[in-house]
Amino acid sequence: MPVTETGRATIYFDPELHRPLRRKTVETSRFVPGRVNKDAGEALAGDAENIAAFGKRRAESLIRYNEMVKRLKDDLTRVYEKNDSNVTTPSLQYDEMIHIGKDFSSREVVEAYDARHRRFRDIEGENEAIIAGVGLQKNHIIADFGSGTGTFVIQAAQKCEKVYAVDISPAMLEYTEWKARNLGLANIVCCHGGFLTYVHSDRPLDAVSTSMALHHLPDFWKQKALTRLQEMLKPNGKFFLADVVFTEENYESSIQAWINKLASEMGKEMAEDISRHIRCEHSTFSWIMEGLLQRAGFRIDLAEYTDGVLARYFCTKAA
Repeated sequence: MPVTETGRATIYFDPELHRPLRRKTVETSRFVPGRVNKDAGEALAGDAENIAAFGKRRAESLIRYNEMVKRLKDDLTRVYEKNDSNVTTPSLQYDEMIHIGKDFSSREVVEAYDARHRRFRDIEGENEAIIAGVGLQKNHIIADFGSGTGTFVIQAAQKCEKVYAVDISPAMLEYTEWKARNLGLANIVCCHGGFLTYVHSDRPLDAVSTSMALHHLPDFWKQKALTRLQEMLKPNGKFFLADVVFTEENYESSIQAWINKLASEMGKEMAEDISRHIRCEHSTFSWIMEGLLQRAGFRIDLAEYTDGVLARYFCTKAA
C-alpha cells in the first residue's frame, strides 16, 4: 500500500508485545514505525480488497438461507467429484466422511493409537488368522475397509498381489503409505473413501476385510455397505468382518464388564474411548448383524462371539 503523506501518532504497546516487536526490528533492520507501517498496511490492504469485493457485488440479488445451503452442498459435491473419483456424496446418502467417535485427523493421534494397541494386543497374530481364514494367495487382490494404521494391510501385502487400503481419514492413509515406503512395499493402493463411497475399478476382489469400522454406520446403511462389498467380490469370494456386536444375553452387564476390563488392562483412555463408542456409535445385536450379512448375499461360514461384545465373521459370497 503506497504512502502519499506521513501522519504522526503515539502508540502504547503492551510490554509482552513490545519486547518481541523490538527484537523483530533488530532482525530485519527496520525501525519500529517502519515495521508497524508495513504490518498495518498489509492488514488494511486485505480489508480494502474485501470492501472492494463487497462494492462489486452490491447489485447482486439476495438469496434465502435455504438456497445458500443448497448451493454450498452442490459446490461440495462438485469438489468431491473433481478431486477424488472414488468419493461422491449423493444428496440422500449418509455422509460417512464425518468422523464419529474418536477423531483420527492428526498424525499424532494416529501414531498414539497404533502404539497403544501394539502394546496390549497380538495384532500380527490376529492378522495372520484373518489372512489364513480368507485363504489369501499370491495372485489375490484384497480390499481392507477402515484400514486404519495399515497394520493388516502391510501384512496382507506381503502375501498377495495387491491390497486396497480404504479409509476416510487422510492421516491414517498417509501413515499407511509411510509404513509401506519404509518396508519397500509397492503393491498397496491407498484410497480415500468408505463403505458407501469407494468405487472399485479393478478386477473383482478375491477377498474383503474390515475390522472395527462397520459400526460407524447405522443399521440401514450397514445393509447398503455390505451389499456393495458383496458386489465387489468375485463368485465365492471371501469376506471377513470383526466388530463390536452385542449378544442378547445380559448385554448391559457385558458392556460394563468390558469397559472395566479395558480400564484395568489398557488404561483409562481406552475405557473412555469405548464408553464414547457405546454412547455415540452404531454397534448392533448379533441377530441383526447375521441377518444383514445373509440379506447382503453372504453365507456365514463361522461366527465367533467373545464376552458378549465382540464378534468375528468369516463369510463366502453366496452363489
